[in-house]
Amino acid sequence: VLHVAMMLPAVLTVWGVYALAERLRIDPLLSACLALAMPVFTTMAPRTPENDAKAIAEGKTKFEAIRRMAAQYPNRIGIAGREAEIDTLTRAGRKVAVISMLNAYALGGDLSRLEDYYGGGLRMIGFTHAGHNAFADSCRPRPAYGDEPAKWNGLSPLGRAAIAEMYRLGIILDVSQLSD
Repeated sequence: VLHVAMMLPAVLTVWGVYALAERLRIDPLLSACLALAMPVFTTMAPRTPENDAKAIAEGKTKFEAIRRMAAQYPNRIGIAGREAEIDTLTRAGRKVAVISMLNAYALGGDLSRLEDYYGGGLRMIGFTHAGHNAFADSCRPRPAYGDEPAKWNGLSPLGRAAIAEMYRLGIILDVSQLSD
């Protein structure tokens, strides 16, 4: 599985969607991969209501860009939400996109968004990236954003509730960026 986080900003435009779909066909590295982890990455910012709203909008935009790419290039890539779909897509000669979220900041603290994202194909979430958020402490606090070394000492109460909802839905928790 190749992680294509660095390519996602380009996916936000029609040209970017075409460019990534074309690279899936001709790029030796991408064409050799059967599956691509396509994260909805949201940039951290100081936590304010305005920045929270921007993060929610950014997450939705990037999520829809991934879905739009799969819809526009169905002969090249498909979104897999179950193991059987991975097999079906690879047997058909298509790349497999497994949608994840890197930084739950895009959820805006609203757990009902988990079900919406899951329904659209999201299957894995990493609560943090660089900086704490409402879900958990990051292994890389951002003092410029008001982060203390440890705000929650790990998971927040919202993070604990999110894990229960993710378990119910079948969303994997990526713990790679969390604090001790």
